[in-house]
Amino acid sequence: MKQEWVCLAVLYASCAAAMSAPEARFLSFDEARETLSAFGRTDDAATWDAWIRTQDREVRARVDRGVEDSIGNLILYGTSFTGLPPLAIEAAVTSTGGLTEAARARVRALAAAATGPETNERLRFARDYLARRGIQPKDSETFLAANLARFAIEQRKYQEKLRLAAASGDPQETRLARATLYDRRGLSVDTSLLPNYALEDTLAAMLRKGALSAGHIRNIAVIGPGLDFADKRDGYDFYPVQTIQPFAILEAVERLGLADPSGLRLVAFDLNPAVIAHLRQMADRARRYPLRGELAARCRVRLDPAGCRLLGAFRRADRLRYGFRGGPKRDTCARHRGAA
Repeated sequence: MKQEWVCLAVLYASCAAAMSAPEARFLSFDEARETLSAFGRTDDAATWDAWIRTQDREVRARVDRGVEDSIGNLILYGTSFTGLPPLAIEAAVTSTGGLTEAARARVRALAAAATGPETNERLRFARDYLARRGIQPKDSETFLAANLARFAIEQRKYQEKLRLAAASGDPQETRLARATLYDRRGLSVDTSLLPNYALEDTLAAMLRKGALSAGHIRNIAVIGPGLDFADKRDGYDFYPVQTIQPFAILEAVERLGLADPSGLRLVAFDLNPAVIAHLRQMADRARRYPLRGELAARCRVRLDPAGCRLLGAFRRADRLRYGFRGGPKRDTCARHRGAA
């Protein structure tokens, strides 16, 4: 029964992608007119059409930039394609903006692995992206090196912006800097368990205050479930690409008594088609064998005791078959250290 519940959850999560639907199109001016007027916009049909197409191009460019950021993290931290030690992003570029030799060595390793005959899902992800961009195998190392340098320099600029805001002594300026730090950054696919920590805490509070009642939730929409590709903290890649958010929220609402699994429906939406494609593949695999996920047991995020209890509950949810692998055997939550 529990195994069947997992399979249904995956099928529901992928149903938005799997259902037959009309071809995507831009919203027409007539369809948007009422909303535009409500926000004081005075666009005409031509202005609206130009604006929505520009927005589409910009969003797609940010999705691509997010993929490139994820590939950058994989180059820095990944261990599945090289025996070289992981490299902190601060050590990837010199003071003049060039790549260090250690960074170049890891770029060469990924370029060779991504164009080789045997590739895991992450390497296929990188290889397919390079092909879509029209990057020939002989040019992949040059492209990956330039991308990593760009990525590392951007991260340095983010830190410098925060440093300057803090040095101003103005709390409002610091808050503004943090709030707008990533306003133009690429939209990465990377994900973690931590957002579900906040969601579960909020759902529990709503339940205590009577805003939600037992069995109240029947439909869940996960917007941007993402993929655990190469996280921005530790870059683990010893396990296959996976998604965490749909499973974590399903586990939470059932454990809190907010939903009956037999009548629960979950759909997922994501700007990156690779995420929906992964959910489709999960649904196919779930028909053939039980799914297994992994949570890395070591990271630099500190969780309070409540967060550690959430992590423990998620790990013990045998219907999800999530477990630790590849990290310290000692339960790091005993020292209030979390996993993501």
